[in-house]
Amino acid sequence: MNNRLSLRQGSFFTGKNAEEILKICIDAEPASNYSRESIITVVLSQDCDIVREKTQEPFIEFISGTKIPTPKGNYQNGKNPRILDIKVGYCDYEFSIHNKFRVKKEVLEKLSLQEPEKIDLKNLDILRKWISKRYTRAAFPDNFNSRLSKSKGYAKLAKNNISRNVLEVFIDVKEEELCESDFYEPQILVVIPETLDEGEQEKIESTYEKAFTVNGVDPDIHLVTENQVTLSDLRTYKRWDMDYYSMNGEEAPPKEIDIL
Repeated sequence: MNNRLSLRQGSFFTGKNAEEILKICIDAEPASNYSRESIITVVLSQDCDIVREKTQEPFIEFISGTKIPTPKGNYQNGKNPRILDIKVGYCDYEFSIHNKFRVKKEVLEKLSLQEPEKIDLKNLDILRKWISKRYTRAAFPDNFNSRLSKSKGYAKLAKNNISRNVLEVFIDVKEEELCESDFYEPQILVVIPETLDEGEQEKIESTYEKAFTVNGVDPDIHLVTENQVTLSDLRTYKRWDMDYYSMNGEEAPPKEIDIL
């Protein structure tokens, strides 16, 4: 892309510059009732696609967001597949997965934009994983989901205070639609901090066992720390990821993990 701007994946514009970019999008313009000062647009396209000739890569993809006073826990670290709250620069912003859009390179080049800033690597990694997760989420068997939905404890597990000390949950379950007489026997890894005391560990194990135990499901719960999760586990287990599931911790979603 022959442009004076140093555009990279994660480059972002705010204020008037963001507003000008939104005006030239070729998709449905993301709805926004916010002031110019609250708007942000972030480059999603990969670096190699940005610099490639317009005949091969004619567009640059962005996502728009709005400034928020305080991030919501359930929207951080890629926990929700539709909404993401992350820090960009010194401010917190909220993004909707539906507010992605494209602009034509030749039109973008004609704008008089200031040099963009760039999201830090940690939050850019969260943003990339959040975007890709929408297309890579695997699914449990329907019969397995149906059985778990009958457990009140399971429905409330994500918002249970006990889950504040759960970093991740990984599940390995038979990917078949079993008949009613057959049991699903999922192996479940509940990842906890190394410093968690024994009493809290017992509460977590008991709560998760009750939540996943329902007619037709007989879970095997294992509490492990991050250091105890092996490469073999990551190849076998898939990350439990629900719309309302509130995973705690400051870390970004782990690399090289299949996501449910």
